[in-house]
Amino acid sequence: MKQRTILWGYVICAFISIFPILSGLAGIAITSILGCNWSLADKSKCLVLNIDPLIDLTKMGLMVGFYVFMPLLFTSVIAWTLVIFISLAIETSLLLRATRRNDIKSVKKFLNVRPQVDSKDRIGNTGLMIAAQNGHVNLVKLFLEYGADPEIENKKQENAMQLATKYGHAEIIALLTKVK
Repeated sequence: MKQRTILWGYVICAFISIFPILSGLAGIAITSILGCNWSLADKSKCLVLNIDPLIDLTKMGLMVGFYVFMPLLFTSVIAWTLVIFISLAIETSLLLRATRRNDIKSVKKFLNVRPQVDSKDRIGNTGLMIAAQNGHVNLVKLFLEYGADPEIENKKQENAMQLATKYGHAEIIALLTKVK
């Protein structure tokens, strides 16, 4: 459900982003429909009196494209950025929460969908650090398989090896020693 909602957010933002391009093309189409010829020599065939077809085309494209839809473009760029940052924060939070619970199935699912194996929580702990700290041997193996960096340090300058040592998880210390 959540992933479907995020996907629709991307689709809507992408759709809004193409409005300036579509409106420029609409300006060209409207100008053509009004009977304006592309040739500057045929100004008399344009239904809009005393306006050069090329100028008319440019005015319509700019007016519709930039004055009407440009705010939508900026809004969609901001919305797109927010959707990306919020979705990444939610996914990181869910990945690290599943790691704390030792939910191997969920962690594997998250890593398969978006393999950001070294995502950090607010204090700088990665999934590998959390698994090492809590003694989750299978998760430590999983994170290492997905290429987690055991040398990354949190805000307290502790890495996965130091956390495993601090909490006395000998099997994890052995695994992390093999990686170095």
